[in-house]
Amino acid sequence: VAIDLDGTLFNSGSKITNRNMEAIHKCLRSGVKVIITTAKTVYWVKKLIVELGLQDPQIASAGAAIIDKDLTPIYVKKIPVNAYRKAVRLARQHGVGFGTSCLDGFVYYEKENKLLDYIWDTGEQPKRTDNLLKPEIVNQVLLITATVDEDDPFNNAVIDCVGDTIKLRRGGPYFLA
Repeated sequence: VAIDLDGTLFNSGSKITNRNMEAIHKCLRSGVKVIITTAKTVYWVKKLIVELGLQDPQIASAGAAIIDKDLTPIYVKKIPVNAYRKAVRLARQHGVGFGTSCLDGFVYYEKENKLLDYIWDTGEQPKRTDNLLKPEIVNQVLLITATVDEDDPFNNAVIDCVGDTIKLRRGGPYFLA
């Protein structure tokens, strides 16, 4: 069984309902493999591996990381450094809120942004930094999120700038990931 988290396994408060918890445990007791497949961070996937006693590899950050039962990444697909740097610089030029999901499980950001609060409300682990281009961040980027309206010029600018290197998609009316 492959399961997404937000709106599927989780309720609106990013919690597993009792009914869903019972269903997961029933699957596991019956020998059915349960695989989390989510855009949520490595932090969340590791937490669920422990909490649910999952024994098989689990998928985090929209497929950019696969984590085994020992909480070790067994597959990692990082965003290319040059494309990431271009996207950050472009977001700064356009004044767009920007979050960077990294292998260490944190979501790094430079400036407060009301739309990033939505991400923190889902239980992600925010970490403010003075510079998203620090090597310790740049070298572990799995997923980026720009807080931008659907009709903002940034959308086309970032596609023109890095769209041939990074797969970009809308996550509702206010997020580009």
